[in-house]
Amino acid sequence: MSHLYKQYMRVIAKWPRDKFKNDQRNLGFFFERELEKVFKYSPIAPETGICERRLKALTELVDNRHQHDFPHKYTSGIFGMKLSQLHEINSDEFRQQIGLGEPKKSLFARLFGRK
Repeated sequence: MSHLYKQYMRVIAKWPRDKFKNDQRNLGFFFERELEKVFKYSPIAPETGICERRLKALTELVDNRHQHDFPHKYTSGIFGMKLSQLHEINSDEFRQQIGLGEPKKSLFARLFGRK
């Protein structure tokens, strides 16, 4: 199983980091945490066949295999927005502006909460 874990880590290391999002919202960071849960902390060993198929699928995604096999000329997303607009909307700063950031502490928590 350790060879599968190492292969997963190599693939996840190639996963692009989104500079507009913090680590908690980054897919690569999420993959790393889930991998640790499954391989290191799970009392039951994962099934080898399933792990190999998932590893193959992740490798194809990282290598953009399907994008190269089936190219397209789309320049906007589902809402008609350009990529730069989608990056801006999904950024942590914009999410904070519209109230989707970390929840604000209540008055009681601010007065009596630990620092």
